[in-house]
Amino acid sequence: TDPEGVGTVQLKYRLDPSSTLTTVTMDAIGAGIYAGRIPGQAADMVAAFHIVATDTLGAASMFPNDAPTRECLVRWGESLPGGGIGTYRFWFTQATRTTWETREPQSNETLDSTFVYGDWRVIYNAGVMYSGSPFHTPLNTGPMGVPCDYQLVMPADDPMLGETDLILAPPGSPWGSNLSLLDYTMICEQTIWWMAHQMGVPSLHRRFVRVFVNGQLRNTIFEDTQQPAGEFIREWFPGDTGGQLFKAQDWLEFPDTGNDFLSDVRATLEKFVTTGGSLPPKRYRWTWAPRTVKGSVNDFTNFFTLVETLALSDSNLFGTQVDGLIDIESWFRAMAVHRIAGNWDSWGWAF
Repeated sequence: TDPEGVGTVQLKYRLDPSSTLTTVTMDAIGAGIYAGRIPGQAADMVAAFHIVATDTLGAASMFPNDAPTRECLVRWGESLPGGGIGTYRFWFTQATRTTWETREPQSNETLDSTFVYGDWRVIYNAGVMYSGSPFHTPLNTGPMGVPCDYQLVMPADDPMLGETDLILAPPGSPWGSNLSLLDYTMICEQTIWWMAHQMGVPSLHRRFVRVFVNGQLRNTIFEDTQQPAGEFIREWFPGDTGGQLFKAQDWLEFPDTGNDFLSDVRATLEKFVTTGGSLPPKRYRWTWAPRTVKGSVNDFTNFFTLVETLALSDSNLFGTQVDGLIDIESWFRAMAVHRIAGNWDSWGWAF
């Protein structure tokens, strides 16, 4: 629509990887609705397209608004698997694939893609990149190479199942050389989180999905995994209006290449003090990253109360103070869930 009236609406497409554009004039088929057709192509062909519309005075606008930097994609020859498991697929151009395969594997810059849910929902210009641990990403050989995790970032005005940030991960740890760590059943994590939920332990929702990347089925099955953030707190602690959530993570230092890491400091609740005896936020923020913030991200007041309490040397005082500060039973339930799953890569495993 346009207050001056719509002039022309054009569909401009190219068959990837060719840069040659073909223009199709789109016809009005209803109030504010225009249609154009890209001719059918052979299986595995990809067309990249964008829309250009003008008003009666010649002013133009495009979708995507920065085309051809970002484009919309359609792909031929994909089939829809049977069964009730959700199907996620995302497509990208040959140029994007080349960029992905040759840039630093741990880059946090998203790449342009088109996301398709089942055969009825399309989200254009979804950002995509590797997800997962820096211990794994140096081993990745491309988005269609060795098994890897993916992160999808949806446009703010076009969320997927109410979320704009999706983590897609194969169950277990398929990269490990220690075969005892691999979960060939692919239901271990689903099972332990179901058990946690039944016990009332805060648990993450994990949904089985099939993931196709440019037509290639990736892994036998994937999980669309909930990330612990603000909605997680609202779900499990609805009456908590002042709590904070921190993510236990490794503090890694990277070389200039960004392809690996030089050092690794694990998350701990040890007491580290400055020369003056105070606890420095800069020492903790790398291993305890704030995930929900009310006020300043530098406010570690409550966290430091926990650190100070756990550092008490008086055994009698320690027991009283810790019991008054921590829901010990809840903590150990959470740790037990990870023990049952054999998740050695969880905080508290060594304790």
